[in-house]
Amino acid sequence: MEEQMVMFACGVPGWVGDLAYALARLPHPVKLPDTRLLWDVNAIDGLIRSLNASLRGELQDAVTTSSRLYLLRDRTEPQKYGPPLRTVMHFRHYLRVENDDDRIALTKLLASDHPFAVEQFRWGTTRNGIRRRKVDYEDRLCRLCGLDVETPEHALLVCVGTEEVVAARETFALVARARCPDKHTRITATDALPVLASLLSIAEIAS
Repeated sequence: MEEQMVMFACGVPGWVGDLAYALARLPHPVKLPDTRLLWDVNAIDGLIRSLNASLRGELQDAVTTSSRLYLLRDRTEPQKYGPPLRTVMHFRHYLRVENDDDRIALTKLLASDHPFAVEQFRWGTTRNGIRRRKVDYEDRLCRLCGLDVETPEHALLVCVGTEEVVAARETFALVARARCPDKHTRITATDALPVLASLLSIAEIAS
């Protein structure tokens, strides 16, 4: 260890230098402490905290900048005591859903790994020799009503393309009102997205 520190101080390649190089080139750079402090437990704990903060910042940047992760932006996590809090890393309440299919479906919905047209037509693909071109966002229309882009918020909260969809939504609204009477259920295309994001952040509903 001492030899490696001396090598680093003299500019000789070694694993301490590799560590400093890797930390400095993180999306949120972390500075390696003075090598004389690397024997200090408190300095190492501080380095670990800085690295943890760097990784959290990178995750937050990914959520903030990705057009696919819009349902994850500004999400809150219910707390046992007090109001919900924003946190980028947390064991989310929907991961406690006991039914495997429901839990996977919720996770895929939040990560935009779902069958709605807004994602299915995002990329051009070739399957069985048939090429499917990428479709412009505004043309990824709902296959049931054709009135708006087929997003999760449209399909789940707004679309009136079939009686089955409307009936399922009304059943869900009854359950939601019973569990959270203070949440409004009159939804338009304008407020569908914030309403869906709000519903997904409520453990009593998304569980």
